[in-house]
Amino acid sequence: MQFNSAIIGNNIDRAAFTSIASFLGIVVAFYLYFIGATIFFTVERKVAESEIRNISTMVSALEIEYLGLSNSLSIEHARALGFKDSNNQTFVTRKGSVGSLSLRDNGN
Repeated sequence: MQFNSAIIGNNIDRAAFTSIASFLGIVVAFYLYFIGATIFFTVERKVAESEIRNISTMVSALEIEYLGLSNSLSIEHARALGFKDSNNQTFVTRKGSVGSLSLRDNGN
């Protein structure tokens, strides 16, 4: 009987060790995965921030260029580019009472 109980006890110990070792292996695997994912996303965020700074700088440069060009526009410059004054100006209007909205007064 002792021989059987020693084998059973040894099997229980082995099963317990295997279970604990498997659990620790899974915990370590998840830990490594989450640490790797954190590092990867941190690096990606830094790259995205760098790209945002570069694009923001380009937009600022374009805005400055736009302001410089818009300040240089004049009637003389437009005529030099070939634009002409219109002699026959026509304005289009919408027919009907589309111009405004109002609340109805039902006498209340």
